[in-house]
Amino acid sequence: MELLTILLLAAAVSFDSLAIGMTYGMAKIVIPILPRIMLSAISFVTILSAMFIGDLLIINMTPKGAELFGGGILVLLGLYSLWRTYQQSDQPVELPQEPVQEVSVITVMRVFKDPLEADYDRSMTISLFESVFLGLALAFDSFAAGIGASVLNFPRLFTSGAVMAFSLVFLSLGLLLGAKIDAAVKGAFLKWIPGAIIVLIGLIKISV
Repeated sequence: MELLTILLLAAAVSFDSLAIGMTYGMAKIVIPILPRIMLSAISFVTILSAMFIGDLLIINMTPKGAELFGGGILVLLGLYSLWRTYQQSDQPVELPQEPVQEVSVITVMRVFKDPLEADYDRSMTISLFESVFLGLALAFDSFAAGIGASVLNFPRLFTSGAVMAFSLVFLSLGLLLGAKIDAAVKGAFLKWIPGAIIVLIGLIKISV
């Protein structure tokens, strides 16, 4: 049961990679294999670091308190994911036009709002350098989920490795699908699934 829960959480956290891949595929922007691995590796490092932090947070907690805390984090993360999905509904895919002359805090923050901004030089190909910023933008959910997973006593390396694997597979699959399907599919019901799964896992852990 715990194995299934870990895999479901890893898949849900990594679902953004599928959405990003589809967005880039529809925009005809290429992400080579090395930048894809970099993106996935950032997710691995992020969730592993978050799980170490989670261990520190529960030092003085009772087992039940840790369950409530970890489950609560996952519920909040899932609700945030659903809210973000709602906010982004029906937004068209628009390519940024002007190349970025200098990378700054402002340009990095733009990637969090619009992942297509990661193509700083507008070359229609994400470089290894650009993939770092895209990876950081994708890592937010991984960090929050990592704390929750640690508090719930999930194994660190297996959970982090599962997130990395799902992230790489979903990103590659998204690029493939995005190049072949109509942009309207991006608004299908599938986009609501990750947030719902994370909320469900959190509620289960709270109620057990």
